[in-house]
Amino acid sequence: MKSLLRLFFCILYSFANATENVGEESTCQRIQSLEVRQSDLVRISDAGNDAIVSVDRASSAFAQKIYYDPQGVNKVGYLSLSRDRPIDQSAYLQFKFALEEYRKQKVDFVLLHLNTPGGEVFAATNMAEALQQIDQQDQIPVIAVIDNWALSAGALLAYSCRFIVVSNQALMGAAEPVMAGSSGQMESAPEKINSALRAEFGSVAKLYGRNPWIAEAMVDKDVILVRRQGEIIKLQEMSAIREGDEVLSSYGKLLTLDADQLMAL
Repeated sequence: MKSLLRLFFCILYSFANATENVGEESTCQRIQSLEVRQSDLVRISDAGNDAIVSVDRASSAFAQKIYYDPQGVNKVGYLSLSRDRPIDQSAYLQFKFALEEYRKQKVDFVLLHLNTPGGEVFAATNMAEALQQIDQQDQIPVIAVIDNWALSAGALLAYSCRFIVVSNQALMGAAEPVMAGSSGQMESAPEKINSALRAEFGSVAKLYGRNPWIAEAMVDKDVILVRRQGEIIKLQEMSAIREGDEVLSSYGKLLTLDADQLMAL
């Protein structure tokens, strides 16, 4: 997956002390606390391991969209969705108002800190649209930081960001829509809803050059994906798997990727 740079935390440190406050709390303090809490996230690259990029390469990749002055003042927006704060309409409204404030402040970019099991589909699609708008219309890029979980609706939000950064414990996927059945038990949503969300995931993934099939496999447990000779291929049935294929997504199982898989794909 393109633009997945685990060592971005090293780059954050270079301008955290120069960040101006944005919103009710100090963004500088937020970034520094994230840096300290997640200091174990930055791994030293093993020889020959291309999945973990160097700080120089990370700086180069971000340089096209992320601008900051290491000697001056930088405005950075900060948003957070944690496990104890479900994605719902209330969260969307707070999200919307924060992004409007960051537009007015003309921040250099926005950090979206994700550790969420998901939530309501409608609220998540509205949030995803807001993230895309601030990037595409206002030229303010958003960086998703997956700090453990970006599951279900959280995966859609991560895909809606221009850049994605992962912790060593990151998980992203498992986004099949569910709803309460007549007995009160959670059941898979009707195919009409599943189809719409599958298309939404694929479309958002393509927006920033990511593989739409991987995104769709997070929503649809019937998507079969293999990596064959370095190329990701979508199959119609399990019997089409060949010797030497690496199975990424099996029939009947939703795709959930860990940090290493996210880096590799």
